[in-house]
Amino acid sequence: MTFKLGDDGKRILQMAMKRAKDRKQELTTLHLLLVFCEEPGLASVILAHCGITRDWIRSCMKTTQTDPPQVFERLNREAQQLAETIRSPKIQDLHLLAGLVRIEDSLAHRMLSMGNFKPTQIYSIVVGSLTGTGKRNAVLGQAGANAEAAGARQGSIAGEAAPAEEQPPTEKAQVKLPLKVEDTKAPEPAPLPLPPRRYIDRPREKR
Repeated sequence: MTFKLGDDGKRILQMAMKRAKDRKQELTTLHLLLVFCEEPGLASVILAHCGITRDWIRSCMKTTQTDPPQVFERLNREAQQLAETIRSPKIQDLHLLAGLVRIEDSLAHRMLSMGNFKPTQIYSIVVGSLTGTGKRNAVLGQAGANAEAAGARQGSIAGEAAPAEEQPPTEKAQVKLPLKVEDTKAPEPAPLPLPPRRYIDRPREKR
């Protein structure tokens, strides 16, 4: 494996190798995932936020499935590409974690998917933390910032959302109905009296 690892990356890889040796197992991506979960740092905070625990990872190690060939070389390329994209001179632990959840046929990725976890969500949070695109503040909250600064492992993430500004109560518009207009129509004039009928006597015809 030709990793151009920084100090954090070297430490993660060495600890993964030690865990595999202690268990008399071949090194797999699950051993890397276990180290990310157990070691203090932002990676463990991210995994805890996503609900991934070391007990769950250890239970996955009972599987007889293995990683595909050259998975660590592919992991190296993924991590190196991300490091170059954000102009980091060395591959650090978060670069490795991002690369780890990008390789879909890796043992770690398969186990995460089978456990109903979302590798794409983990990748998004990691890259957001590395690039400062807002994912860190929005998802990790203050706990992630404290863990990175102090190097202390956090068991959970207390993301604090800024309280919404209270809006002044909006007065309901009052609709003024038109005033009732009294009926001012002039009364109809009374009918004029008809002149009295005059009868005119006509001479009777002689028969």
